[in-house]
Amino acid sequence: MLKLGDFYEDEAKEVAKYLRDAGMKVDIRTYIDGYTKEYNYLEVV
Repeated sequence: MLKLGDFYEDEAKEVAKYLRDAGMKVDIRTYIDGYTKEYNYLEVV
């Protein structure tokens, strides 16, 4: 399996249609992506 990329739902359906028409097997999977961002700061006391 190859992850093609990240798409919004409407775009994913459109791309999947083209790929299926070309004879490829395509699955659209939904996932939640989260990340943390670390910040550094200085505090003056």
